[in-house]
Amino acid sequence: MRFVFVALTFYLATVIIDKFNLTGQARNDVFTGVYIMFVGAIGSGVAVSGMPSISKAKRAANKVFAIIEEKSQIDPRDEGKGTDKNAKITKGDIVFSDVIFKYPSRNKKVLDNFSLTIKGNESVALVGHSGSGKSTIASLLLRFYTK
Repeated sequence: MRFVFVALTFYLATVIIDKFNLTGQARNDVFTGVYIMFVGAIGSGVAVSGMPSISKAKRAANKVFAIIEEKSQIDPRDEGKGTDKNAKITKGDIVFSDVIFKYPSRNKKVLDNFSLTIKGNESVALVGHSGSGKSTIASLLLRFYTK
């Protein structure tokens, strides 16, 4: 399709040259002007073809920024001293003690009396089959869920 546009553009340039009996430099100027308009039209077409993508990206960015700016229900300064003893982290140790957890959208318990102690400067790998609770433990540790 682009080649048809190129051919039509330069055909119109020859029509203009013939109609006004242009010769020499004036003839070259017509072809130069037509070429400049052609390149500008191609650039505009490329820019316009990207508009839907730009619009989608802008909507996606608005969603991301809405999440970032959302007020957290968890106080990051909370040391876990209240009624939520399972969230307590002391002296670099991480302790889960008899944790029972189910996702708000499900009735089935994901963790049932789960206990884990990780000493400071200790590396631990959570290994298990799909659905065994590895991601849930990480989500609780990162405090994505409060209770």
